[in-house]
Amino acid sequence: MVENKKKLADFSAEERSDLLVKLYDVYKKHGVEDKLDAPKHLDQLVTDVGSKKFDRHHHIVVEGQLKADQAALAKDVIKDIEEVLKNVDDGDKQIEITAKIGKGDMIQDIENASVVFGEGKKTIKHNEGEVILYDLWANGVLHAKPPMAHNQEMLTKNKDKWGDKVRIIGLSIDSDTKTIKNHVEAKGWNAIEHYHADNGSCTASETYGSGGVPHVFLVDKNGKIVYMGHPSSRNLE
Repeated sequence: MVENKKKLADFSAEERSDLLVKLYDVYKKHGVEDKLDAPKHLDQLVTDVGSKKFDRHHHIVVEGQLKADQAALAKDVIKDIEEVLKNVDDGDKQIEITAKIGKGDMIQDIENASVVFGEGKKTIKHNEGEVILYDLWANGVLHAKPPMAHNQEMLTKNKDKWGDKVRIIGLSIDSDTKTIKNHVEAKGWNAIEHYHADNGSCTASETYGSGGVPHVFLVDKNGKIVYMGHPSSRNLE
């Protein structure tokens, strides 16, 4: 039987709280409550640039990183989480539980990323002494846009202080480079380095992706990943 899904905003506050309790019960069932971030309910006001209309957007985020050899466990946890959230509209939930390279690991080169403002593909490397924020995002995902706008704001505000020692790299999973370029130009997000990651050969999603966007990973001066998850879960500045 196909379940009827509805927007998270249409759930009562009590029902939303109950979902969080059930999600934590899944954690305890699998013994991962100390390994994954606590389930979150995000209540955000969103608007397009230039618009005076604000919409309230409710979103549930379930995220965390298991060790690379715990892929089977991650799969079982995700299956039970999807069961708990089966009646929630797909656009209102984000499950980011992986058994890949994660927090505490050293960054690896991202190969075959398509250059948005330029030609061809490029290997994205971390250079000693640089701090880099990588942001997997998509123009077609509503809640992936505010973090990208904040990325632009951070770079603009801290330009003199950060100089060339801080980079923010946008890794879009949109369908094509032209779509990304047009949207970035319209928004004025020109301080960010933009690449197309969903091109069939880029290693970004396979190595660092979570199955949902936005998804960020912050790398320190030594090349160590110090944070990985939803951008709203941490003050990245």
